[in-house]
This record gives sequence, C-alpha cells and structure tokens, in this order.
Amino acid sequence: MGPDTRRNFAFDTIESLEKTTSLLEVGTAFAAAMTQLGFNGVGINALPPPEPDANPLVMTEILPEGFRDLYAYERLYLINHITDHARVANSPFRYSEAPYSAAQARAQRRFMQVLRSHGLGAGLIIPVACPGHLPGCVWLAGDAPNLHDDAIKVIHLIGLFMASKAQALLQSVADPKPADALLTAREREVLTWAAQGKSSWEIGAILRIAKRTVDEHTQRAAHKLGAANKTQAVAIALVRRLIEI
Repeated sequence: MGPDTRRNFAFDTIESLEKTTSLLEVGTAFAAAMTQLGFNGVGINALPPPEPDANPLVMTEILPEGFRDLYAYERLYLINHITDHARVANSPFRYSEAPYSAAQARAQRRFMQVLRSHGLGAGLIIPVACPGHLPGCVWLAGDAPNLHDDAIKVIHLIGLFMASKAQALLQSVADPKPADALLTAREREVLTWAAQGKSSWEIGAILRIAKRTVDEHTQRAAHKLGAANKTQAVAIALVRRLIEI
C-alpha cells in the first residue's frame, strides 16, 4: 500500500465513519474497511480492573460468532494479557508485543489458542480513553492481518477517529462552545493539513511559518480539544466537523 493509497484509504474510511449515526453502524463501517487489511474482528472496549465479573464494557464490536459468549462464560478476561497491557500502554501495539504474566503464562498461552481458533490470533491494540475516565482500547484482529508499520500508522488515525465518533454518539449533551469559536482559523488550517499527512515542517513551508509555530498551533488545538497528541486532535476535529478533508 503506497502513500497515496494509504491516504485515500484513510480518508474514505473516515468519511464512511463520519456518516454513521449509531454505535452499531460505527462498528460495522470500521469492520468493513478493516477487512481490506485482513482483519475479521474489531471493537471498542472500556477496560475496568480485571476482577471477577468485570467483563470489559463493550461500546461496539464486530466478532466471529460464538467468541463473545465463550469469552464471558469462561471469564477469559481474567487471563487476557493483551488488555492488561492496554491498560498501561500509551501507543499502539501488536498482540505479539503484549507480555505474558509469569504467574499466568500457561493460561495466557491457552487464551491465545482460543483467539486463533476463532480467527483472531493476530491483532492490534490502540489505547484510548473511554467515558468515566476508564482506560480503553480500539482493537482489531484476524488470522494474518497487515500489521506492517505503515499500515499501523493509517489504522491508528482511523481508530482514533472511530473512538471519537463513538464517544460523540454517547454524549447526551453537546459541546456548548460554537464550533467556529473553539479553534482559531490558523489552528484549523494546521490540523487540516495534518489530516492530509503533512509533517510540521511541510505545513510550515505551505503556510510560510516556522515549524515551531506550527507545533505551537497544534499543541494549543490539542489542548482545546482535550486531545493527547496531534493525531487524536485531528481525529476529534474531524468528528466535530471543525475541519474538512
């Protein structure tokens, strides 16, 4: 997948997610796009502490038939080392990068066998914040999905947009600030170019301002939007229609 193809794929997927009006539609649209990269299961989960009967809180998901019932019945969430790692991770990681617990390594290897038997043995986790200040994640899994670094960058952007869209649908009270007053014209301009894959240096050259100034605009926009980084700021701005692509 070349740069232009990745960019078009990201924009097309974000556009389809933007049109959704329910959590089920969000999951379905995301899953439909991710099948092109070899994933056959996707979702967004909040992650409460791994205590008995503390099954992850599902915001939306598309799963192979039978897996969710088995996951809950056998309480596999108590030995899920992948979500354990998601609670403390700050950046996307592959399932294979989640460490086993020394005390539960055997049970956790068996959990991986269950995943593989349902076509979910390889996957990606994108940590996100969920309502109620719980840690959470966007997850994707398949038999042999595209988990190359370039693909992960695209999935990361789309996944953050998906999470923001899902949370926007959950909000019962709209943001009282008018959209045009939330960000300055320059902040929207910087985020618009960032959404198109431009680096801070490239945006500075386009707008004829210093890279440091671009970074300052980005940081201020992220703070206003409650975003942790530039990528999340772009995703939130797209969800709220503060910028267009």
